[in-house]
Amino acid sequence: MLSTLVFTFHASRVIGTGTFGCGSAIVEGEDFIAENITFENSAPEGSGQAVAIRVTADRCAFYNCRFLGWQDTLYLHYGKQYLKDCYVEGSVDFIFGNSSALLEHCHIHCKSAGFITAQCRKSSQETTGYVFLRYVGSLTFRPSWLKLLVAYISN
Repeated sequence: MLSTLVFTFHASRVIGTGTFGCGSAIVEGEDFIAENITFENSAPEGSGQAVAIRVTADRCAFYNCRFLGWQDTLYLHYGKQYLKDCYVEGSVDFIFGNSSALLEHCHIHCKSAGFITAQCRKSSQETTGYVFLRYVGSLTFRPSWLKLLVAYISN
């Protein structure tokens, strides 16, 4: 049986760093692979942006990982990412960024009545978006993003 490593950080966005600089974990290396790891930002509800992980790299994969937080939990900033058999929780826009990501058989848990995604593409010409394939949970998208969001959703 594999043990699980937990990265946790108890702070929200620090003044002057912006969302980009406040991750509990930050991945900037291409071809990164994580398995059986929990990435957590344990800042309490209402703390504002509290990123558990920011991924600014291409060809990253996460297997059986957990991403825990409230607002802005999983920041898929740039590149292509693959998540399989993962658990993602949060309350407000907790899966966000401007990457191309496939989330396969992931459990998506919204801890309050907030929106799940905020994909940040700036135009319909961009080739970024999220695919939720065989997801567990319920998905709610921010209506203002729907015209630009390219997503395939299948459960």
